[in-house]
Amino acid sequence: MEGQKKEELLAFIATSDSGHPSSKVALRTLKFVQEICASDSWENTEQLLSRLRELGGEIQYLAKSGGYVALNVIRRVLNIIREEHNRHQNKTSAQTPPELHRLALESSKSREDGSESTARENGSTFRAPDVYPLDEFKDDLLDALAELQMEIELSISNIAAQALEHIHADEVIMTLGFSQTVLEFFVQAAKKRKFRVIIAQGSPFNTGENLAVALSNEKKLDVTLITDASIAAVMPRVHKVILGAYAVLATGGCRATIGAYNMALAAKRHAVPVIICAPLYKLTPSHKPLQDKFLSPEQVLSYGEGQKNMENSQIINPAFDHVPVELVTLFISNIGGNSPSYVYQLLKEQYDSEDYSFSANFSDVETRKQSGGDLELKKQPMYASAKEESVVS
Repeated sequence: MEGQKKEELLAFIATSDSGHPSSKVALRTLKFVQEICASDSWENTEQLLSRLRELGGEIQYLAKSGGYVALNVIRRVLNIIREEHNRHQNKTSAQTPPELHRLALESSKSREDGSESTARENGSTFRAPDVYPLDEFKDDLLDALAELQMEIELSISNIAAQALEHIHADEVIMTLGFSQTVLEFFVQAAKKRKFRVIIAQGSPFNTGENLAVALSNEKKLDVTLITDASIAAVMPRVHKVILGAYAVLATGGCRATIGAYNMALAAKRHAVPVIICAPLYKLTPSHKPLQDKFLSPEQVLSYGEGQKNMENSQIINPAFDHVPVELVTLFISNIGGNSPSYVYQLLKEQYDSEDYSFSANFSDVETRKQSGGDLELKKQPMYASAKEESVVS
């Protein structure tokens, strides 16, 4: 049953770029991890860490760029496991007489030595043996994961609760395309402030129209929809640019919807601050821009038009933009606002550097391919729905 659930999770994550809200990906990944932690399939902390790192390796290998949210959740869980382990170790050490503590360490030495090679293969340097009751540890771990689940569920509302700190009366705010986080941010601010929102339509997907419709019922909002070509011309009248993001990188830059880079450049030219709204589960320990994804060129040029004297032309339709750190003014997460230079500290608080990258169990991956398990991933359409692809959750 667990194997089937893992296959379903991997297939879901592999298509997460095709319209699944990132919060749904995060929660589904966490639910599966919670089931592993609650099961009797592991006997000590090292085994649990190894299993989750193997899962992270498979997601990293099979899901490619679409799995970064799921990987971030696994990194966070691994860090929580280590923290709970250390807390229980310290608690037990303080309560156990030195002689009994020494005996406990000696009795677990053989188990530690036996798991050392496996841990090394999985990239783990975690060696401290368990000298505490496993059931008590498991209960506390599940409580900590329940808190993480609540944090993810409330992430967008916690970001929106900070809106009044950043949006003031009669300001002009510009954004691009559709983002659920930005939508909630504007709605929360509109409850007490009257301001104007200028929405760039986000060509060629035009998801900005969806945001304009969603905000049209807010009486205190003056909503204007513009073409992307008008961004630079309108920017001198703008007080702030507020954008959503698919991922926040270790550098403080971000992966955003296509067109965000041009908007951020125009904002910098006119000294307009750029604010990125994204929950912590989008914080990714990568210093390099994440791999882009190219969508069907039909969104840019129809197949009928493309067949006319276009034999030697190549139509490229990228899904994402990389906004470098020098163009970002502020990063707002569910725990508050921080400058981009502080992102490295958030990474240290959220993850263990040991989990920044994972290695897949390639024997399992090859077995899945030979048995046809990976075929379900390959059956997905070559091009995702552009409307869904360009929506930032």
